[in-house]
Amino acid sequence: MSEMTIPEFIAKYNPCAKAVSFLYTQPSLAEAWEKCQRGNWMVWALDKIGFNWPPEASRVYQTAEAEPWRLYQAAVTEPSRVNRAAEAEASRVYQAAEAEACRQALGNPFADPQGPVREVAHV
Repeated sequence: MSEMTIPEFIAKYNPCAKAVSFLYTQPSLAEAWEKCQRGNWMVWALDKIGFNWPPEASRVYQTAEAEPWRLYQAAVTEPSRVNRAAEAEASRVYQAAEAEACRQALGNPFADPQGPVREVAHV
């Protein structure tokens, strides 16, 4: 089976409107993976296609995203002293760190000809 196109991915998995807008600015899913700054989108996509994280990749991801997650949680749990701009910036930093953690852990699974973007049987 050939690589899944962005329109095929969108039709099959129905990502949120912001993700759709982002995806349509990219030439391929592999490029989208490389440029994405939203780790939650990346984790969501892997879940949708039925990707099984190798144990070592899971450990690398969890280690890489742990500190940014702690900083984000600290920012959002102090509502009386943290303004909305600081909370938004903490969220942006965490999302970018989570995205980089995915790339560190997995490389680019969408660029591999035998990678996860193939028809996956869902039970």
